[in-house]
Amino acid sequence: MISRKDAIEKIRTEAELLEISTREFIETKLGIGKSTFYDWGQKGRNAYIEYFEEDEFINEIVEDVEVKELEGKSERKPKIVEIHDGLYQVNYHGGKKSVTVSEKILQLMRRDYTLKHYGIERMAVKYDFSREEFFAIKTAFDFTHASMPYTDQEVAQNSTENLVEKTLLNKKRDYFRILEEKEIAEMKSDLKRYKTKEFWMEKVLKETQDIKIDVRNLREQTFEEQTEATLFVPLADIHAGLTINTEWNNYNLGVMSKRFGELTYFIESVDRNYGAKEVVVACLGDVMHGLIHASTRLNSADSISSFKELISALTSFLESLKTRFRKVSFVNIIGNHDSLVSEKTARTSEDNFGQLITWMLERVCDDINFIDPDTTGRIARLKIRNSNLVCVHGDEGGDLETKVAKMFPNTDYVFSAHLHNFRVNGSWHQQPSFCGPDQYALSKLYSAPAQVNVYSFDDKGISGIFPLIFS
Repeated sequence: MISRKDAIEKIRTEAELLEISTREFIETKLGIGKSTFYDWGQKGRNAYIEYFEEDEFINEIVEDVEVKELEGKSERKPKIVEIHDGLYQVNYHGGKKSVTVSEKILQLMRRDYTLKHYGIERMAVKYDFSREEFFAIKTAFDFTHASMPYTDQEVAQNSTENLVEKTLLNKKRDYFRILEEKEIAEMKSDLKRYKTKEFWMEKVLKETQDIKIDVRNLREQTFEEQTEATLFVPLADIHAGLTINTEWNNYNLGVMSKRFGELTYFIESVDRNYGAKEVVVACLGDVMHGLIHASTRLNSADSISSFKELISALTSFLESLKTRFRKVSFVNIIGNHDSLVSEKTARTSEDNFGQLITWMLERVCDDINFIDPDTTGRIARLKIRNSNLVCVHGDEGGDLETKVAKMFPNTDYVFSAHLHNFRVNGSWHQQPSFCGPDQYALSKLYSAPAQVNVYSFDDKGISGIFPLIFS
């Protein structure tokens, strides 16, 4: 359905070309008398359009270029004057206006209008004419959407077989053009979906039906060993999917899984001194190497394989801890590498691998206490024994200890990641990376080893820090 404004404009243009009033045009087309028109009042044109709202009727008005008798007056068709070979001048509005067009442009316009069924507006824009000029040309040369796609000159110069062959060739070209346009539209649609959490949820569910879980049965705590202590395991910068093999680091999906196994047994050995009631595991962001830079995609395994292996490793890790500890808690916050979107300004907490990780672990893990971060997914506030912890990724920049203190005045400890090296500054504990130095870190001459720290907490706060440095 065309708009009323466009319909009125088409009626007005047609009437002007015929050099009659709009009223006369409406009266003639609708087959009503002057008295009826005036009975409608000044809204005659609107009533006319309401009476005939269908596109085909409006198009019929515009396509009707045959010379007709209108209340005793002959319609004045635009006149064609051949200026010289292959160049025409079209005079319209009784010779008051004119427009020139070449045979070559005329051929192209006729093809687009008859084969591709472009509208008047699109034709005028494409060939740099006003709507009025194009309408005058098509009226003068007498072609409509149903016309043959060749000019009189082409018909005179070519055999019927040749014209048929040209028509078939043009239709083939149009077929491939339309096919390509649809393929591009579908690719754009897929690309948009590719950046959404729902797309990856669908992919993940399909690809992780056969996820492998390797539970390591740890030695159960004896009654004498059990205390009220709590172990805290901050996992910083796992970067699942990162592939690196240098003098300073060797890391891939296989190495990642192996390190989770080492960490499991390391936690068990630490706990022999504590008999902790609970272990709290906190992923501090960048669990996935991700899609955010071309360099990350270049130096990583595909995202689905990486995600699947990560879920397998985390599930095996958490399920193994359950064989020793009475309570296993887990929280995950998102980092910059976890985003599904490369454009920094377009990233959201929803379209993020970090959200998918907790969602997936909740589906496959039983009896794990999942702790929700804040609504942004970037801050987790934990209560461990009598201590208040705030966990962030660390890409916020600046003095995190001061920033957190302003937001959460009662914070005892701040844990962060992102910078891939271990540092303690007052209550701020910046964690080393699980993956070790990547290409970016090495380019900046940062070579801190791959490491995880296990913390023990009692009622007074941190009672011990136990580093596991991976070989």
